[in-house]
Amino acid sequence: MALEKQFSIFVQNKVGSLRVLCKELAREGINIRAISVVDDLEWGIVRLIVDSDDRTRTILQDLDMMYGESQVLTVELSNHPGALADLADKLLTGNINIEQAYATAVGDNTIVVLSTTDDKRANSALSE
Repeated sequence: MALEKQFSIFVQNKVGSLRVLCKELAREGINIRAISVVDDLEWGIVRLIVDSDDRTRTILQDLDMMYGESQVLTVELSNHPGALADLADKLLTGNINIEQAYATAVGDNTIVVLSTTDDKRANSALSE
């Protein structure tokens, strides 16, 4: 588990918008470790966890993109039925609400990105 920085970037919902962002990050050698894209009629929100927060911030400013930063918790789980339910049980015991989540699984492992009402307490609760 780790507490990490997440960028939430507002992009126009049109062909090529995500490409521009990803190309600039790649050009600067920044690795995207996690991504979530949610669209709306005219705008989308791209959520990223990257390997260089400072350089990403500079790129977003240079591209004149609106963005916000928040803390999230990344959790590695085994990839089996009930793993996420067990995680949710631990958070319930601590009276911690999940506000946002996205995940991916490869082989035997699952990585979950969480935003909770208290990420530091969530980190402690999940470490027990």
